[in-house]
Amino acid sequence: MIIGYLLILGGLPQLAAGWLVPVTALAVVGGVWIVAGTANVALSRSARTAQVSTAAPATDIAGTEPSNPVQRARAVQGTRGAPLRGLIALGCAAAALGIGVWGTGFEDDAAPWRALPLMTGVVVGFLSLIGFLVYAASGTERSAVYPATVVVRSYRGTALNATTTRPTVRLTLDVYPQGLTPYQSEILAAVPLLVIPELAVGSRFDALVAGPAKPKNVIVDWDSVLRKASAGEPDTVTPPTAPAPIAPPMDPAARLRELDALSLRPWIDRPGDFESR
Repeated sequence: MIIGYLLILGGLPQLAAGWLVPVTALAVVGGVWIVAGTANVALSRSARTAQVSTAAPATDIAGTEPSNPVQRARAVQGTRGAPLRGLIALGCAAAALGIGVWGTGFEDDAAPWRALPLMTGVVVGFLSLIGFLVYAASGTERSAVYPATVVVRSYRGTALNATTTRPTVRLTLDVYPQGLTPYQSEILAAVPLLVIPELAVGSRFDALVAGPAKPKNVIVDWDSVLRKASAGEPDTVTPPTAPAPIAPPMDPAARLRELDALSLRPWIDRPGDFESR
């Protein structure tokens, strides 16, 4: 959306300069920038509205802290159509740079105005390229769209620590996404130091996942774990009840004595019946 506003702001002076100088090509580029910027802003708003309307309620899985990885993932999901909008912005920047470099339509007395499309083209082109790099780096967050519960099967520390307060842990998880078939995943996660005591076999956490097709794309909601721990809520799966132990086999001789005693008990309990017979 920022690129859209920049296109509008950069297109207005180019359109005005193209009329005043006059340079038809510059005025045309300015008009195209304004139209492209307006379309960019409208498409960005539409994508964010659709993302908010389809996302699960925040109380189900995510908090409101800006550091929350799940919240950040949902923000990234609101960038649908970003590559197309970025390409449009790059096209506008290339057109402005072309006019500035080759001086299309500029007379000798209007040559200083070539700096205007050059500067705006460089700024918008550079920001568009940065946007593409950020979009490419957000693949995991962009694909993690299904709320899920993950259960720890195993975990171990690694030497790859992001910071002193977020050690990196290798987790093997059973993933239970809403509406999808459960599956298993193994990920490396930078876990907040205060969450480490909560890690145990059988612990369960809220997450966003990409589904069985991308099992490593799992974003665990560590902030939710911290909130539950501070509130004293249990966050582990109750293990199934163990079956009753099986009694060891009885000695054969003792078993025979027991059977003999049972067979004689009616006559011992009723001696009158025994004498009558």
